[in-house]
Amino acid sequence: MLEDTEDSEIAIEGIIEDIEVKSELQTPAIQCKYHETIENFTLSCIYKPVLQMMDHFHENQDPKIQFRLSAHFPNEKIGTTSFLTHMEINETLPSKDKCLKKFIDKLKNKVNMIEFTDRFTLEFGPSLDELIVKVQKALVSNGK
Repeated sequence: MLEDTEDSEIAIEGIIEDIEVKSELQTPAIQCKYHETIENFTLSCIYKPVLQMMDHFHENQDPKIQFRLSAHFPNEKIGTTSFLTHMEINETLPSKDKCLKKFIDKLKNKVNMIEFTDRFTLEFGPSLDELIVKVQKALVSNGK
């Protein structure tokens, strides 16, 4: 928010995700997850937020909404962006996790996976401690 150079409308805990940045052209809907104690990234670590985003995609077909999952895993290089394939995203649906069942039952065979993956990005970001330092610096540079 502190680095926004456009006249965007920014919502925290928005209608769609944790952070929403609305502009004329698009609305990135960002979900943030920090896995400081999980050393290695695996796809199963992000099943729940992916399914939640897929549910929002299913319920709202607005083509301006871009789904972005920002996650921290110690073994992943900060700033790396991953565009998961529809096959990888499809791996979330056979999960046996009882907490995910309501999403899986609702979405299985009902979501256009190719269209969803075209609008979904996974970004690996800094740790929470690094992010706090970055925010503090941005506050200072904005006179706060």
